[in-house]
Amino acid sequence: MPRRAPTEASQSRPDPDELFTDREPERDILRRVIEPVPTPPDMRKTFLTVFYGVGGVGKSALGVKARAIASQWQEVRLVSIDLDTSSWTVGSPFVTLASELVRALAEQGIPVTLSPFLLTLHPLYARPGSKTSTKRAHELGIDMIDKSAELAQQVPFVGLGLRIGRWIWDAERRRQVEIEVRALGLWPIERGGRIDLVDLESKVAQALFEDLRIFLRKHKKRHVRLVFDGFDRLQGYERRVDAQMRLQQILGFCVASTDRRSFDRLRVIVLSREKLRWDALYQRDWGECWQQYLLVGLTERDARAYLGRWHG
Repeated sequence: MPRRAPTEASQSRPDPDELFTDREPERDILRRVIEPVPTPPDMRKTFLTVFYGVGGVGKSALGVKARAIASQWQEVRLVSIDLDTSSWTVGSPFVTLASELVRALAEQGIPVTLSPFLLTLHPLYARPGSKTSTKRAHELGIDMIDKSAELAQQVPFVGLGLRIGRWIWDAERRRQVEIEVRALGLWPIERGGRIDLVDLESKVAQALFEDLRIFLRKHKKRHVRLVFDGFDRLQGYERRVDAQMRLQQILGFCVASTDRRSFDRLRVIVLSREKLRWDALYQRDWGECWQQYLLVGLTERDARAYLGRWHG
């Protein structure tokens, strides 16, 4: 059958489905990972699925395909975090990643309360370089969220997550959340009325785990799929307290949880230029919980289709 002449729009943005007509194995893997079926005990390696390969091999296109696959099931919530921009680097602070994850969860209809509450205690929400007390940092964080929610009314798409979560900052609700945070042992250490920031970040990681657990326990038919595209921007080669370390800590909590009926409905997809090296960095046998697939490049058929499209 003769190839249809590409339109001007298709020349400017090739269709990932046409570019990756030969990615059948990867598509089958994505479908098995995303489909709303609880993870059986003998398939624990599907908890974390990694696709890695050099730039331009089509990792982001697989992310697009993941969203298309997830859209087939109402019970699946696919939460996508795009790290493939210059604003993310090795050593990026965890609170920045946590804020992005909170926003992405809210946009997919997964309400979180514990982690955003703790994030408002971080001085990052105050003036740069200022040292604030616990109370003042909390007030500034709440003020920032209120102002952001007002802005969101003017820019609906950008502020969707903020608007969804704004209700938790009503005074009575804040008190209730604080009681819950303290009851779970998530209140950060204070020294002289100021927060230990390292401990606060650790507590935020635990709170994100608890937020996911609460959602999965409450919605027993819901499945959550987390997708991190461009994770190589965060991956360093030495152990340090940063976004990468805290993320693997959150996922480690999920893997180790005894609440299997909940967390067997959570899976994670990572798209990166390099395979994950968490075993070496964090001394945990992640190999029991993940599968990593190397994408070796465009096939001949893909390459010919791509070149033909751009030949003019």
